[in-house]
Formats: sequence, C-alpha cells, structure tokens
Amino acid sequence: MTRRFVAAIQAGVTACVAFAAMAAPTFSAPIFAPYSATVGTPLPQPTKTPPINQAVQPPLHLKNNTNILAPLPGPSGLMTTQDLNTCGQHTVLFCVQGFQTGQLLLVWDWNGPSADGFNVYRVDGGRHDRIASPSSFATGYFLAVPPGGFNGKCYAVTARGNNFETAASNRVCVGSINVARTIEYGLVHARSNNNIHLGQGGLAHNDAVENEDYPALRVGYEFKFNSPSIGPDDFSNSLYALGAYFGDLPEIRNRPILNATLKLRVGTSYTVECHGGVMHGGPSCNGTFTQEHVMSCLYWIDAGRDYWWTHSDRIVGDRILEVLEQTGPDTSYDVTQIVRSWQIGRQNFGFVLEGYYDNNLAARDNNRCFTDFNDIKLDITYAQ
Repeated sequence: MTRRFVAAIQAGVTACVAFAAMAAPTFSAPIFAPYSATVGTPLPQPTKTPPINQAVQPPLHLKNNTNILAPLPGPSGLMTTQDLNTCGQHTVLFCVQGFQTGQLLLVWDWNGPSADGFNVYRVDGGRHDRIASPSSFATGYFLAVPPGGFNGKCYAVTARGNNFETAASNRVCVGSINVARTIEYGLVHARSNNNIHLGQGGLAHNDAVENEDYPALRVGYEFKFNSPSIGPDDFSNSLYALGAYFGDLPEIRNRPILNATLKLRVGTSYTVECHGGVMHGGPSCNGTFTQEHVMSCLYWIDAGRDYWWTHSDRIVGDRILEVLEQTGPDTSYDVTQIVRSWQIGRQNFGFVLEGYYDNNLAARDNNRCFTDFNDIKLDITYAQ
C-alpha cells in the first residue's frame, strides 16, 4: 500500500467524525458521570439562653384506649366522712338527709381540667364496677347502702370529660362504721305556765286572758263551765305549757344526729271529768279520777319559739309531734325531728310540752287533766 493511499483513508475518517460531531446533540456532562461532593466542617452556631422561671407546658393526654399517652392523673384525697362541714365544703346537697338515711359519703379533690363529671367504681376483690356517675357540681357523693352493708367494700373515683377519663384516685376501703356516742343532757331552764281564758256568753266573748307561772313542772288543761239560772254562762279554760331547755348543745354541732329521745319521769298525774259542776270551787263531781303514773295529759311536744325562760309571758311553741298516751313513771319520746331541725336553720329554744286543748269554750263539761314531772332528760346519739 502506498503512502498516498493511507493518507487518503485517514482524511476520510477524519471527515466522517467531524460530520457526526456536528449532527449529535451536545451535553454539559456525560450521562452516567459519577457524583462526588466535598463535606466541610460546619461553622459554630450562636448559643440560645434557656428561659428562666418559665412554666413547662404539660404534654397532651388522651384517653387510655387510644394507646397514645397515659391518662391524666385522677382525683386525689378520696375519703369517707360523717362531718357536716366537710360535706358542705364539697358542695354536696342534702347532707343532713344523706347522713340520716345511713348512706356513705365519699369526698375527693379535683384540680385537673374542666370535667363533665365523675365516675365512682367499686374496686374490691378484683372488681372495677362503675356504680355511679355524678355530675361535676360537687366533689362528693352519697352511696346508698349496698346489700350486706359497707363493711369490706372499697371504692375509687375518676374524672370524665368529652374525650377523656382520668386514672383512678386512691382507693378507700370501709370497715365497720361505728355509730358515735350518746350524751345525756339535763335541764338548764324549765318553766311551767298557765294561760287562762275567762269569759261569759260562750265563744263570742273572751272577756279576759290571764297568764301566770306554776311552781311545778306541770302540763295539762282545766276546763270549767257554769251555767247559772240567772245571767250568762261563765267559763274558765286553762292550758298548762311546760318549757324545757337543755342548752345550746355544742357537742352535736355539725354532727349527724342518729337519734334524740326526750325522757320524762312522772311525779303525779290525774284526770277528773265531771258534768254539771259549779265553777270556782263548787262541790265535788262524780266522774273519772286517775292518779299515780299515767301520761294521759301530755298531748303535744313542740319546738320553742322564743327565749321563754327570760320573760313571764305565755310559753308558746310550734306544734310538731302529737304524742300518744304512755304509762309511767319513766317514759320517753322520739324528738329526733326537732333536734335535727336545729341543725338546718331552726333556732334552738328548747321544747314546749302541752296538754290537749279544746277550743270549744262553750262546752257543757267540766274536766281537767294534770301531769307533774319530777325530771326531764334529753339523750342524743350522734355520729363522731
């Protein structure tokens, strides 16, 4: 091959390559070129001073069954109480009535977010039984007596809202609930008063009213009627009221009253009924005569209205208990209703004891019934 022939071939190849280079697109880098980068040392950043005395925001708590976060802490300080003041401090309604019916009061503290209410659970013996869901108005709740009583039963409380229920509070277990003590009170003030209506002409004319104290502890009545042959009828109706005051009873203040009993010891009691007798010392009449220890003359037990032991006016009371005849000498009456009323607004003016009083002043009968007492005591049983 000649040099001229080789040079011609090289010139043709060069021309083809140049033409291909002109027709092909241009790229800034090869398609599959490897990537490489250089990592330098980071520059130092300014340090931020942490805040001072700034409250740390609590984490969000959702319901336990979302498996996101633990529930909120539950109510604290769960306990039982029989104290009226504590009941009121937890804004529980009808405290006195709840204690009177033997219910168990649970109270607790709640310092968490606004809640719709609370759930009360029984938690003894592996139980977790919801037994009540009171509103958030009060941080306390009266539990009705369960079968078998409260002894040995345990309780816990949670708070609930629209999208949460807290963890349970501490649990409280109930042992035997001991009824408090009984205290006996003696008389501080006592006074018997005779209110006498005198008149002529029957019901329409009460011409005079007399009032006098009687030295004995007497309760009862005396009706006298006289119809003379000339002149209008005369009548004299007497009502003996007995006041008994036992002091301001500081031991029972803010305590649930379980029972109160008024105990009376009769000295003498007698009843006389006669017809057609003569007024003011007339002859003896044939009728009924009862003496010794018969409580036939006590008819009403009232709550006093005023400080009757400081004045000589008529002793009056609000008639509350209508009592039945009992045989003495030792008798007793349940006055729990009156004593409890002193704890919920009625002022304590003691008791007023009255005999039966017949408003028919024109009755054609002469009759009387007196009972004199030797002693009066007040026994009160209250929860500690």
